[in-house]
Amino acid sequence: MEAVAQVAGETIAQQVRSFRDLSANVENLKREMKELKSKWLDIKARIREAERQVLRPKNQVLNWVTEVDNIEEDINSINSEFDQMSRFNLKSRYELGKKVIRMTEIVVNLKGRGDFDEVAVCPSPPRVLEMPTTSTHGQESYEETLWRCLHDENYSMVCVHGMGGVGKTTLMKTINNKLVGTRDFDVVIWVTVSKDLNIERTQLAIGSKLGLRFGGDEDQESRRRKIFARLKNSRYVLMLDDLWEEIILDDVGIPKPDKVNKCKIVLSTRFLRVSNAMEVDMQFKVKILGDEETWNLFHEKTGEVVLLPDIQALAVEVVKECGGLPLAIITVGRAMRGKERKKVWLDALRALKESAVPEIEGMEPKVFRSLKLSYDCLEEDNIKPCFLYCALYPEDTEIYVPELVKYWTMEGFANNVDNLEDASNNGHRIIERLKDACLLEVLGENYVKMHDLIRDLAIWITSSSMKEGPKFLVKAGMGLKEAPKENMWEGVERVSLMKNQIERLPTGPNCPTLLSIFLQQNYVLRTIPSSFFELMPQLRVLDLSHTNIQSLPMSLSSLVNLRALILISCCCLIEVPPLGHLKQLQFLNLRESNGIQELPQGIEELVNLKSLDLSYLCSVTTIPYTTICSLSSLEELRMIGTPIKWAKEGGLDDVNEGTGYSLAELAMLTHLYSLDITVTDIDCLSQDSFHRRQLSSLRKFNFEFGKIKTPMIKLRSSDKKLCVYGCEYFPPCCKIIQEYAEGIGIYACNGLKRGISEIAGHSLTLRHLVIANCPQVDCIIDNGDVGHNIELMNLNGLSNLKKLIMGHGSLSLRQLKSLRIGSCKQLSGTLFSSNLVHQLDKLENLIIYDCDKIEEIIEEGDSMLVLNNALPSLRCLQLNQLNGLRSICSPRVSFTSLETMHIYSCTILKKLPSCPSIHSFIADRKWFEELNWEDGENTKSLFTNAFKEL
Repeated sequence: MEAVAQVAGETIAQQVRSFRDLSANVENLKREMKELKSKWLDIKARIREAERQVLRPKNQVLNWVTEVDNIEEDINSINSEFDQMSRFNLKSRYELGKKVIRMTEIVVNLKGRGDFDEVAVCPSPPRVLEMPTTSTHGQESYEETLWRCLHDENYSMVCVHGMGGVGKTTLMKTINNKLVGTRDFDVVIWVTVSKDLNIERTQLAIGSKLGLRFGGDEDQESRRRKIFARLKNSRYVLMLDDLWEEIILDDVGIPKPDKVNKCKIVLSTRFLRVSNAMEVDMQFKVKILGDEETWNLFHEKTGEVVLLPDIQALAVEVVKECGGLPLAIITVGRAMRGKERKKVWLDALRALKESAVPEIEGMEPKVFRSLKLSYDCLEEDNIKPCFLYCALYPEDTEIYVPELVKYWTMEGFANNVDNLEDASNNGHRIIERLKDACLLEVLGENYVKMHDLIRDLAIWITSSSMKEGPKFLVKAGMGLKEAPKENMWEGVERVSLMKNQIERLPTGPNCPTLLSIFLQQNYVLRTIPSSFFELMPQLRVLDLSHTNIQSLPMSLSSLVNLRALILISCCCLIEVPPLGHLKQLQFLNLRESNGIQELPQGIEELVNLKSLDLSYLCSVTTIPYTTICSLSSLEELRMIGTPIKWAKEGGLDDVNEGTGYSLAELAMLTHLYSLDITVTDIDCLSQDSFHRRQLSSLRKFNFEFGKIKTPMIKLRSSDKKLCVYGCEYFPPCCKIIQEYAEGIGIYACNGLKRGISEIAGHSLTLRHLVIANCPQVDCIIDNGDVGHNIELMNLNGLSNLKKLIMGHGSLSLRQLKSLRIGSCKQLSGTLFSSNLVHQLDKLENLIIYDCDKIEEIIEEGDSMLVLNNALPSLRCLQLNQLNGLRSICSPRVSFTSLETMHIYSCTILKKLPSCPSIHSFIADRKWFEELNWEDGENTKSLFTNAFKEL
């Protein structure tokens, strides 16, 4: 009766919805939930893709996903209750009906809120970016002073000043790195300002640290407002290193630091006037080292040679001439390292005492006397011009070593070499000499940098005031809109105006001694005066890359001594004047100058041409017959990405018409050692396209065959590469090429079934293998003793891959160091058998992602008793999105060398192996807290200490 009374109190409509339409409402709820779940799956997929691109999912998206996760259990409960409910229980049906209607409204609301334009954003930049630095000598008191100022509210702006090379930057970096381990400030921003203050460059550097995005057409005021808005509510530290003049904070967008906002600015400068102009609250001078500290540092850099009886007294005198300046002490110390002859030390002392004093503002005489010693100690004649050449780059530029060495080769600096390969090797040896002499700083494997003082030294040596050395005109990276006047070009050997905004060049500068002109990266340069080149008879190197020039004047043909013409990415350049008169031309680079539709006239007459780069010329499709083979001196030929219509082997129709060039004719280039080509029509390829004799003579090659698409997974830098795209079968010539290739990439090839067994057979040269999006591949090695020397292997998108190895595959993959497997949906069960694990003793990096059917990484079983130290070289392990993974390995297995582990979205994995060397473990915190540690508290402690939340 109570239930009836309750129902009676409701409206007729509510009664109908609660009783008669309950079944329909439940079905409607299921339908709405199904649509919501589909949207949820789509959003989850987008999140995974964003995370693969190192983007950070937005909080509102993650909250939405969590809400959908939570509501699913409630709906399952409603469905279960409905299925079990009696049709005669009026009260229960009424209550359930209300619940269904309410839940349907929630589902509809969630579905409407699930339309996200973007699901992720770029991750926030680090609060403090740790910087590489060197050990300090005698700076402990300065470090304490600066640290105290940062935490004293009375000092908002602090200045560190002192002479160049005294250690100001090292001190600033030490403090920056000390802040990494604290939470004292919201953000720490480091900006190297350098000599020529540029507000735009400073704003861009600050914006990069803050994660701000500036549009290409955004002006200074717009950038200023964005920076100010970002910093006005932040407690920041701004470290301005190497300030040469006053910087107006408001012009940049920096809120003035004070006691209220508790922000700090620390600046370093060589000049006290800059400190005064900035009105700092506290300033202190970094002084030169004392005698004891100076000797200790010098001894460290020279080695035990300074303790020899005949040398020690002289060494004391030499180091005195360094004036206690750390940069000078280090430079001279390295220059004298291992020098055991007394006469060498006597001459060094003479040079230090008698060097001329440079007239450069802010440079104390002793700095240049010391630095110049390193230059004077460059014994080989060709090393000095190579060193001076580095000053042609703008200040603080990271110089790409292969490019620099190529320039040296163009200039002819390499002595006693007969070919480009030897010249390159010679150049890299000189790089090492300059680094060893502390005249170049190392920035990674392929980049170097000139310290600003060292660059000033080089410019001083090449200035008009010096009697020795060549004369340079260097105005690189200074924001010039006009080129220097014609009278400034007189008597110079090299002119560098790169990285400016020059719109016009002088009409006809008189430069009888000029050897090189660098005009690259003047993006607004559109025209060159018709008589510009007429009075440059000795010009060797001309670089006009990354300009918007539309044509070159006919006076270019008067450059009869020109050795290098570099026109990279001149996108507006339509044609190049005839080159037949440039008989000395050895280097021609037209790479990515897409406006060019045909090769320059007279190119076949360039009998001394050694290097020709025609890569990515999208409009060039034909090469006139005999053009390339006429270049008998050619050593480097690059045509990668250029859609040349090669003549088909054995078909002479195109050749006779003068529009086709056969691949086989490349064999006529007997000096060729480097070849990069693209062949889109594989019907042009035959067994005879490349001969073993030709391939064995190539030191470098890059062959791309098929319908080219930019692959997501590229081959790493290998000297000999073969890439095949979208082919139903392998071109016949690949069988020969693979015998010589060091890297092979196979992309979207439907005909491939058995991985290495088909691709490389018993190749002894293959080091790097990529197989991607090949739907028929079911295994990588098929009962074969193959893949001996492969070091890097990347398998991606192999939808039919079931096993890595079918059968035994004895001795395969013995040299494998890095293995990456992704999106192989049929790869199931155990990834590595115990037999395979025995072979992978050199594996250092293992990355597996998006393979839902893999259940365990290393096979468990009795055979694992002998595998206590599995994969003994493994350093890094990443397991991502392996929803079926239940085990990494047996509890008896220990990864003794594993240092870094990254696990994400492996939901049913509950145990981790023993990793005594682990120091970085990245994972989701909730998943980490639910792990099972029943096999050892020691393992739990190690992973807890190494844990970093994803």
